[in-house]
Amino acid sequence: MVTAIIKPFLLDDATEALRDIGVHGMTVTECLVDLVPKLRIDVLVEDDVCDRAVVAISDDRVAGSIGEVWVTPASGVWRIRTGEVGEVAI
Repeated sequence: MVTAIIKPFLLDDATEALRDIGVHGMTVTECLVDLVPKLRIDVLVEDDVCDRAVVAISDDRVAGSIGEVWVTPASGVWRIRTGEVGEVAI
């Protein structure tokens, strides 16, 4: 799971950067960082895409010089709608 905190007006750039590397699904949540409205993006990706997702989100056009990105291992993935499990569910 790649998680990033970005400025709200950069969401389109973040979405485009992730689509450019083949990532099409994400969860976007409004949050406060030091009482400033920001967006939290969560993207579940395969291991071989993780580094590219971090680089895409960290790119100057997306994050500029402000923001955070972190990676959290996921112990399992289950897609409730289809019953798929594991990488197939991503």
